[in-house]
Amino acid sequence: MRHIVSIALYVAAVSFLAAAAGAGVLVLPANEVVTNPTGTGHWYDLENVFANDSVFAYDTVFSNKLDTFRIAFADPGDLDTMHRIITNVTMYVDNRVHYSKGGKLLLFPVYDGALSGYQSRVLKVGYAETYNKYDITLHDTIISVFPDSTWHWANVAGLGMLYQPRTTGIIYFVDQVFATVTYQDTMLSQNYRFVFAPVTSPQVVGVPFPVTVNALDSVGNPLTTYNGSANLWDSKDAVTPVVVNFANGVCTFDAVVADTAAADTLFISDGTAVDTSDGFAVDLGGVRRFDIDSIGTQACSTAFPVTITAANYFGDPVTAFTDPVALWDGTGTLVPATSPAFANGICTFDVTVTQESAADVVYCSHALGNGQSNAFTVGPPVGIAGTPADGRGAFRAAFAPNPSVSDLALDLNLPRAGRVTVTAYNILGQPIQESDYGPRPAGQHRLPWRHGAAMSGGVYFFTIDLDGTRMEVRKLLVVR
Repeated sequence: MRHIVSIALYVAAVSFLAAAAGAGVLVLPANEVVTNPTGTGHWYDLENVFANDSVFAYDTVFSNKLDTFRIAFADPGDLDTMHRIITNVTMYVDNRVHYSKGGKLLLFPVYDGALSGYQSRVLKVGYAETYNKYDITLHDTIISVFPDSTWHWANVAGLGMLYQPRTTGIIYFVDQVFATVTYQDTMLSQNYRFVFAPVTSPQVVGVPFPVTVNALDSVGNPLTTYNGSANLWDSKDAVTPVVVNFANGVCTFDAVVADTAAADTLFISDGTAVDTSDGFAVDLGGVRRFDIDSIGTQACSTAFPVTITAANYFGDPVTAFTDPVALWDGTGTLVPATSPAFANGICTFDVTVTQESAADVVYCSHALGNGQSNAFTVGPPVGIAGTPADGRGAFRAAFAPNPSVSDLALDLNLPRAGRVTVTAYNILGQPIQESDYGPRPAGQHRLPWRHGAAMSGGVYFFTIDLDGTRMEVRKLLVVR
């Protein structure tokens, strides 16, 4: 499939302790320390974007493939390291890009103050959240900074990750960065093992399914004193969650596999006990959502075309889908209320909105999934034979040229007189430049826009307001 999409993880900076059994998993989250970003102006630290406040944005629109940045992990505490031997270290990261065709990246481990000369495989990043896993324990024996071939807690205290995008011209958003350390506790010893309950086959990509793992003692009886934690992974490196917890010797959770597989397998380990599930298939399944093509500015009471695609988990058309879907919009005046039947998973037809709106949205629904369009403006109605009812027509806006190397012009058609204000925002949503063009009569206008010092090369978003009402949002690429 084109990319692997993850279920969002919430990772807390806690140690999961194994009671009456000498193993467990320690989670080390990103500690918000980012160093050595190369490429001036490419690095951003975004606060309060997702639940864990650990989101970073990296702009490669005007960078090269050698641009990097480094993320540090929280150091383990003394109690976490006491009497414990490291058995495995794995780094995890969720990513997405703003470009629908996705991108690629490399991860380099950093530990004991040195950058590893070894890297992950080239990892794919999707338009939606893409989950990547990199087991770095195997590289330990070939890094010269180590005194032997064993992981030490001093190395983990300096653990970090160097992140290197491999695709230019896009923006990466990096979220949920963390590492897991699987350990054995030398002060707690007991012979035990894990056993998976059978996993039914097939499962559907992206759909949760129940999994049960039991901890058994040396003679096969339930080990009810076991309350530890373990790492979970699969043969596709596409399963969540990645850390699971036992209670009274039993671990029950919902797993999600985010890629298709003819024969997938689950693995579990806490550093001492290891088990493997039986094999099972993961099928693509049918329709998961409906994608509505971008809708531009429209005039109310005037029909305009809408295209809806029945899509699977990865956004590919489901050609077998032929049903109609229910329709409505934000104004409550959209007609018709039901689409025609789909053909080969796609349906194109005309709709009408009979109420003006600065930000209308078309919605659709079916038992198999839902969908919604972008926000678009519905302007005043147009008169008979294409003559505007008020002589001016609907609101329209366009930049020329786009992409822009230097200053440009903003072409506007105003349905009514009013004060025009244009504001530019960077990719973080921060306003960086505003132009107030003052009161303007209804009709066509060409307004000059001059890039200020804050508008270096990159992607920017412009809002056009008429008397304080948001009429349009436009994207512009500035080439410097």
